[in-house]
Amino acid sequence: MEIRKIFVNTLSLPEVLALLDIAQGIATRRPDWQELKQELRQFELCGIYDGAQLVGYAQVNVRSPYFGGSTQILSLRYLWPYNQESQIAEMIHGIAELYRGQSPWMVMDIDAKRDFNFSLYKALGFQVSTMRSPLVRNNVVLLCPMDSLLRADFMLDNPSGIC
Repeated sequence: MEIRKIFVNTLSLPEVLALLDIAQGIATRRPDWQELKQELRQFELCGIYDGAQLVGYAQVNVRSPYFGGSTQILSLRYLWPYNQESQIAEMIHGIAELYRGQSPWMVMDIDAKRDFNFSLYKALGFQVSTMRSPLVRNNVVLLCPMDSLLRADFMLDNPSGIC
């Protein structure tokens, strides 16, 4: 799996169609391309590729003002067949690699009751912060030292050891 920064204006037609498919996959809100394009332009966009195929994306706030300049994963979306712990761990590790040296912390603001990967995030080293979520009252803020995520290679080689 390869993670790289992508830009909405330079995407090929297959990448645009893949982004729409990913965004509309299990979402309750099914944006059209114009809505999705506006949303994706708000923050840095990372494409998640399996070979030449775009299979997921992450929106990243590189220096989040809410979290003291930490690197924040705002959303991590992927095709349903990639919803496996080892692949999600590989995605998060790849995002950490891409933003190496830009911040000492990786942050995620999630709904712990609805996010079905909450236990995986904790197994990867994310801890629940005492900081309140600026987004939603019932969300929790997860943070992990970037160094910890960058040393997570052993988790990628031994997925059964993640959880």
